[in-house]
Amino acid sequence: MATDRKVQANNRRGTPWLAAELNLLGKRPDSVLARRWGRTIGEVVQMRESLRIAMKTGPRRWTRREILLLGKLNDFEVARRLRRRNDDVRQQRLALKIAPFKPAPKSRPWQPWEIRLLGTMRDEELATKLGRTVWAVKLSRAREHIPVFDSHCRRWTPAEDALLGTMRDEDVAERTGRPLSGIVQRRTQKAIRLAVRQHPWWTPEEDRLLGTRPDAEIAAHLGRPILSVRGRRQSLKLPAFGKKPFQPWTQEEEKLLGTMTDKHLARKIHRAVGAVRLHRWSLHIRVFDPKRHVWTPADEQLLGLRPDDQVALLLGTTVKAVRHRRRSLHRPPCPQQLRKRPSQWTREEDEVVRTEGIDEAVRLLKRTRIAVSTRRRLLGVRSIVRHAWTPEQDRLFGELNDKEIAQQLGRTQSSVENRRTRLKIPVPKPGWRFFTAAEDALLGTAPDVEIAKRLGRHPSSVQARRLRLGLRKGNPRKRRPWTPEEDAILGTSSDTEIAARLNRHVATVCIRRQKLGIGNFYWQQRCGRQRQLEAKPQSSNTQPASSGPLMT
Repeated sequence: MATDRKVQANNRRGTPWLAAELNLLGKRPDSVLARRWGRTIGEVVQMRESLRIAMKTGPRRWTRREILLLGKLNDFEVARRLRRRNDDVRQQRLALKIAPFKPAPKSRPWQPWEIRLLGTMRDEELATKLGRTVWAVKLSRAREHIPVFDSHCRRWTPAEDALLGTMRDEDVAERTGRPLSGIVQRRTQKAIRLAVRQHPWWTPEEDRLLGTRPDAEIAAHLGRPILSVRGRRQSLKLPAFGKKPFQPWTQEEEKLLGTMTDKHLARKIHRAVGAVRLHRWSLHIRVFDPKRHVWTPADEQLLGLRPDDQVALLLGTTVKAVRHRRRSLHRPPCPQQLRKRPSQWTREEDEVVRTEGIDEAVRLLKRTRIAVSTRRRLLGVRSIVRHAWTPEQDRLFGELNDKEIAQQLGRTQSSVENRRTRLKIPVPKPGWRFFTAAEDALLGTAPDVEIAKRLGRHPSSVQARRLRLGLRKGNPRKRRPWTPEEDAILGTSSDTEIAARLNRHVATVCIRRQKLGIGNFYWQQRCGRQRQLEAKPQSSNTQPASSGPLMT
């Protein structure tokens, strides 16, 4: 009795949750908390998931079968097979002191005199001089925090940073010799605001010009950017030049929606096709379909008086549409249509359904396929008819493969495979073969396509086998070196034109130009245009400003 009273006292199922209980969710196992508070585990789990509190679970333990795989394959393959992280597999192998599947090549430590050479010449030249790879030189230089030798990226000086915000970005770009985009990016990164306005204030005379001519002409006349002119016009809610004001929809126009295609209606009422479509959607009007029948009161009177097929033929629509309309009006079919319904199933017909297939039963009983399939389901007849295997058919398993047996006997391939498994007969003509030791030795010595042709295999099979063994791809693609004539062309036009002329990739041309420290042809042209635009307002300031509209 005392135990029952104690259990009833600790039972808190369905009671409100306390703040102390909510603080422990996720910090202890759900079963422990449920036993301590007298609640069910499902109740604890539901409250924890509703609060989006994750349950911390410990790492999955390593089994003996998983440990035996360590060192027999590379760590990436073991991680993929065991569904573990690559770092977990590597740490477990190192903890058990198991050698890797393919030991890493011996690395030569960096000497102090080699480190002193970093940054004194280009990485490619230093790699050739020291007998190391370019990536090893770059990695060591990055670890020592040594900048690139003769980099085309000029670092910002404190004097240049002091100019940001004190004048217009165009003036800073002209004084420092940097592109305008670099000035804007540096000032935005430093969160420096402009102390001087980028563009002058708008005057009433300039506001009166907005909308009287295209934005491009007004921008050229006032010496302002096109986006600035467009933004000012939109802020004043002025329509663009040549744009018609909004015309409200009339009742006559709305009555035409859905009676013809949107394209024809837009042409008829002189509106855009998108405007017609959006207004039709807003009124929940269906799109015009010439095949859809529009029901009239006279058409609905025919429903239920004649069979559905006769009404469909008379109105020029489908039987399905007539049946759907009649059922929506809750009208029963006519007596003539009721007499055409199929009669009850007889015992002779049920016997045909049980013994014959679906196609044969449809032909003999002259019923629909759906009716025969439904009757078979009601009678409990299986759709799959199993045929017994004969000794003559079993002898074919030792002579042909599964696909050939299935085609010859008219059976499914899965049925043939199951029969072969039961008989325990190996496949005499398998479609694949194992890699031999001689074939494995060829992997990585040449491209996969050449090895596949030599071994008579598919290139994807050779590639999968090479990746499984952890071998690198052989015979990498050789790059075409740059000639002095090609270097002399860089910067004379855009990178796209030079790439098409030299038959190289645009990214390759851009990287080569940046390595040689050659300026971008596009930014040079843009800076030239900016200087011309800046010279135009200065020349226009000397002339008296006109307050009237533009003169053509």
